[in-house]
Amino acid sequence: MLATVVQLETDSGGGAAGALFGGAFFIVWLAFLAVYLVSAWKLWEKMGDPGWMGIVPILNYYRIYQRTRSDQAVLWTIGSVICCIGAFVAMFDLAKLFGKDIVWTLGLIFLPFIFLPMLAFGSATYVGPPAPSLS
Repeated sequence: MLATVVQLETDSGGGAAGALFGGAFFIVWLAFLAVYLVSAWKLWEKMGDPGWMGIVPILNYYRIYQRTRSDQAVLWTIGSVICCIGAFVAMFDLAKLFGKDIVWTLGLIFLPFIFLPMLAFGSATYVGPPAPSLS
């Protein structure tokens, strides 16, 4: 019994390595986010707009379309939003095809590099209709 307890107490290498990797990944992600936010802010200031407009999700694309396609800015902005909504719906439907819930949908939307391999290589089974013919 004592040897088992000692083995459990000293076997912490995997958890520490995972925490280290997760922390490093988070720091790299924060660095990329900071570069994006500062770049967008400065870019909008160069274009003559307030810098904060560059970091507001839909507004920033609207302003780009307003400058490049002034007569179609609203149409292109709506098209961008529809594409984004379409991608969300597709991930929701994909999760349903494997019998998964809304949490999986959110994972597929925001962390696809984690949740797609979990669906592909995990124990999830396809419960949707048969695939249509390709011919």
